[in-house]
Order: sequence, then structure tokens, then C-alpha cells
Amino acid sequence: MGNACDFMLFTNFFNRIDAHGGFNFGRSRYQILKDEENNDLVRSRDFIQTYGAHFDFDWKRGGFLKEISIEGHWQRQGIYNEEFTAVEPGVEASLETSLSLRPRSNFEISFNADWIRQTLEKTRLKVFDGISYGTSLHFQITRHLFLTTRLLGKTREDQYNFDFLLGYYFGAGNIIQLCYKKSLRREEFGREGGHSLNLKVSYLIRL
Repeated sequence: MGNACDFMLFTNFFNRIDAHGGFNFGRSRYQILKDEENNDLVRSRDFIQTYGAHFDFDWKRGGFLKEISIEGHWQRQGIYNEEFTAVEPGVEASLETSLSLRPRSNFEISFNADWIRQTLEKTRLKVFDGISYGTSLHFQITRHLFLTTRLLGKTREDQYNFDFLLGYYFGAGNIIQLCYKKSLRREEFGREGGHSLNLKVSYLIRL
């Protein structure tokens, strides 16, 4: 609940490069939990003045450097506590980046990373500060055989997930897949994770 005003600018170059930017200002009231024991929502008592700016850049180049993008924002807004029972004025800053490479027509690899920081205005306390990241790879070894891997992680939770998939097409709609997964994360009393190995066969029956 509230009111806001936004100003935006969009540009495009050579049908490959997009650049956007803008700023905003207004005021808002936020939905918060009435208490920790139920899910009833109420409006925060006071309005919080908001203002900020953002930009994004995307270049679809093709070839070896397939695509690159950058997006960032800085916003003065309401920041929730961990229980979502209160909200205070603060600042949120973020930066998102991604990169896709295609060294060969049958080989592609991509990277991405997102950084977010939330800081309370009055105490300068960092409520949240972390990076999530990911990378993936796809290799079409032959017309029928392919390899895919993916790694996802978060620095704040000190966790990651890794997937490895080897697949083989043996007819239209028919595929056999061997998949290995590994995960690791930090818990309150230590770290825990696991491994799994699965074999999956899909066969299309035509009637």
C-alpha cells in the first residue's frame, strides 16, 4: 500500500544491445505478520519514504561470446526482520551478472552471480549480505550423446548443489539418462549433505 512515481529510459543499439535505467520515489506501508505463531497479515503502522535507482545492460552478441548481462539497483525502502513481524527503513543494493560462452556449436557454458545486501538505516546493521552463484555446461558429444552439468551455490548459507547428467537418445522420444547429484549445506549443528546416482530410461510407445 502506498504511492510511487517511476521514470524509465530504454535504449537499443544494432538490435543486439539493450540498456535500461531509471529512478523512483514514493512512500509505502508494508504487510507484516501479526505475530510469529500464525500467518495473519497486518499493515505496518507508518509509511516509509522510498527512493532509488536501477539499470540493466544486455548484449546478445552471438558467436563465442554469446551473451552478457549486468543489472543493478539501489533502493531506500522497508527492510523486514527475520520473523517478518516488523519493518524498518533501510537500504537494499543488488548486482546481477551473467555470461554465456559458445566456443563451438555443440558446446556451451554459462555463469551467473547475484549479490544482495540489506542494511538498516538507523543502526547500519547488515540484515542480509550474500552471493548466489551458478554455472552450467552443455556438450553435445554426438548427435545422440550429450553431457550436462550444473553447479548452484549460496555463500550466506554455505551450501551448494552439483548435478551431472549423461544422456543418450536412441530414437524419437526415447532416452536413457545417468544422473549424479551431490549437495552440501550448513545447518545449526554442523554441515550435512548427500549423494545420489540414478538411471532413467524413457521409451515412447506408439499405438
